[in-house]
Amino acid sequence: MPFQPASPKGYDGIGMGLHFLLGNIMSVQTRLKEFWFGWRVNKIFKDRQALALFCQGEKCLDNIALLAEEQEIQYWLTGRYSLDNDLIVLNLTLSNFNGNQEEYTKKFIVDLSDNLIGFRNNFIGWLGAFSLSFDQNQVEKIMWPENITMEGLNLLGHSMAATYMNYVDTKKDNHPIDLTFFEKAVSASPESYLAWNMKGWGLYKNKDYKEAENAFLKAIAVNKHGLGALSGLMWCYIFTNNTDLAEKFAIAKADVRNENHEKAKAFVKNKINTIFRETTENQPGHENNQQRLDSETKRIQGQIPKIS
Repeated sequence: MPFQPASPKGYDGIGMGLHFLLGNIMSVQTRLKEFWFGWRVNKIFKDRQALALFCQGEKCLDNIALLAEEQEIQYWLTGRYSLDNDLIVLNLTLSNFNGNQEEYTKKFIVDLSDNLIGFRNNFIGWLGAFSLSFDQNQVEKIMWPENITMEGLNLLGHSMAATYMNYVDTKKDNHPIDLTFFEKAVSASPESYLAWNMKGWGLYKNKDYKEAENAFLKAIAVNKHGLGALSGLMWCYIFTNNTDLAEKFAIAKADVRNENHEKAKAFVKNKINTIFRETTENQPGHENNQQRLDSETKRIQGQIPKIS
C-alpha cells in the first residue's frame, strides 16, 4: 500500500516514493506471484478522492482482512512515515493472511545518503523472519545504487500518485497523465533508476512509446536488473509490433525472476498476435511495413545497454 504521513497533512510524495522503491524490490521476490500495487489500485479505491484521502493520511481502509480475502491477497504491507531532518522515519506493518491474520511491525530509518542501501538491507533482513527471505542472487539484483535526493523522492511520489489517479479514473482514456512531476523528478535526480523508470511508465500510459523507450533505456543503464523498466521496454516493443526486441526484454525479465525463456517468448508472441497479426498481415504494404520494422530494430539495438 502507499505509505501515509504519520499525521494527516497535504500529500508530499515521500510515502509514495518509498512505496515505489519497495515495489521494485518485491518484484524480484520469486515466492510472490504478483507484486505491483498498480494492478490492484482501482479494485481497492473506488475513485480519485478515496485514493487522495488515503495518501494524505485522512482516511484508512476499514477492514483489510476482508479486502485481502476478496482480492486473494496473502501479504499486505502498510506504513506511516515522518521526517527527521535529512532522515525518514518509516514504521511498517506486514500483515500475513494465511488462515489466521499475523502482523509484524518494525521501525526503519531511511537515509538517502547511502543510495538507500542500508534501508534495503534492513528491510530484506526483516522479511527473512517470515518466509520471504531473498537468496544472494536476488539480493544482488535489488542493490543498485539508487542516487535520489529528498526532492527527487518527493517528485517521484507525485509522479506515482498521478499514475495511480489515472488507474482509478473511469474516464482515463480521455485524460492523459500530466507528466510535469515526471520531468521534474528526473531533473532533480538524473541518476535515479526509479525516476527514469517512473517517467517511462507515464509516457507509456500516454501511448508515447518512442519517448517511453528512451526513458526505460536510461533506467536500465543505471539498473540492468530493473524489472519495471525491462517490462516497460517489452510492452513498448509489443505495442510497436517488434517481436525480436519484445522477446529480448521478456527474456531479460524472466532471467531476473529465474523464469522460463520459452514461456516469456510465447507470452510476447501471443500478445503481438492478438494486437496486430490478425488485422495487419493481410493489409496491402505489409511487406514494406516489415522492412521498415527491421530497419528500426537495428537502430534501436545499437542504443540498448548490455543486459547480461
